Amino acid sequence: MKIKQIGLGAAALASVATLAFAGPASAAAANSVPTTNYQLCGNVYKGTWNSNSAPPSGSGSTGVAGVTITGNLYDPTSATPTVPVFTGTSTATDANGKYCVNANSSLSDVVVNNGGYVELTLNTATLPTTTPPTTVTSANPWSNAGTTHIGTSTFLAHKHLIWLSAYNFHFTVS
Repeated sequence: MKIKQIGLGAAALASVATLAFAGPASAAAANSVPTTNYQLCGNVYKGTWNSNSAPPSGSGSTGVAGVTITGNLYDPTSATPTVPVFTGTSTATDANGKYCVNANSSLSDVVVNNGGYVELTLNTATLPTTTPPTTVTSANPWSNAGTTHIGTSTFLAHKHLIWLSAYNFHFTVS
């Protein structure tokens, strides 16, 4: 009986020691990768913007939680090419700033075969309220310049190896 009590006491002490040294959970930006077909994924983070690659690792970037990203899919072959044929909204970014916008099965067909495009938009109303205010420093999730349209070549450059999805679409904030 005494041995059992000592063993339980040692286990409890080890758990407390582990918690003391573990510290708070890290909010470093971790790359968001699709887990199924028809997703567009990326990150919202504070740090240097990276083109078509993961956010900077370690202390080089900090994920921003609670931000919503919307994706609109446009098809130039539809009767109303300036009206989205699909609108997808992500869940709010997690503690690492990760998001995925879920689309429908027309995503890859419209973008790759019909010459369509997706526009991802960061909802600035969902940015954290801080002093000074959080501002978007990169509103184009795939390029530092040019159109925000994610067309055929951009989709294919960011395409996941397994899924009919694409990723590394990042927004940076300060």
